[in-house]
Amino acid sequence: MFALSFGKGGKVLASAGADGTVRIWDVESGKELQVLRGGGRPFHAVRFSPDGTTLAVGGRDGNVRVWEIK
Repeated sequence: MFALSFGKGGKVLASAGADGTVRIWDVESGKELQVLRGGGRPFHAVRFSPDGTTLAVGGRDGNVRVWEIK
């Protein structure tokens, strides 16, 4: 499973996947901005807060992790 979410007016993209990482990308340049590691558990959902400063990521196990984004 793989999840995507746009944030900051569509300028950044978060991708979350089965490897337990979340990657933040600059949409225009394609540059990876940040990697968040979740302890190896697969993630199946990702969502930015409305102001783009927080990211919530959920897994099939029912756990949710919340990160502040740089």
